[in-house]
Amino acid sequence: MAGRYDFKLDAGSTFPLQFQWKVNGGFVPLMDYTARMQIRERDANGCVVSDLSTENGGIEIEPYTGTVRILIPAQDTEHIKCPLCVYDVELINGDTVTRILEGRIKVSPNVTKGC
Repeated sequence: MAGRYDFKLDAGSTFPLQFQWKVNGGFVPLMDYTARMQIRERDANGCVVSDLSTENGGIEIEPYTGTVRILIPAQDTEHIKCPLCVYDVELINGDTVTRILEGRIKVSPNVTKGC
């Protein structure tokens, strides 16, 4: 079962998120893993507002410590207009996909915008 983490995101700001995948108190080595994450408006059927992965550079994996680093760039967050979004993070190893984290994101709107 995926862990749950709800957070607040300031639209228009770069948002970092880092966590370790742990099982029974010990981290899981992530050799040969890739990762992906989507943020969607309102619910699982909403429009995708951010699509991050190890392939596109939005997610980095430190295999020896089980650490996953996610960086949502400001150019992605500035386009989020919905006040409540959902997300999940999946780790992929070969044909095995494990959803390890999920939650809701409360979005604080961006007032100052570049021209």
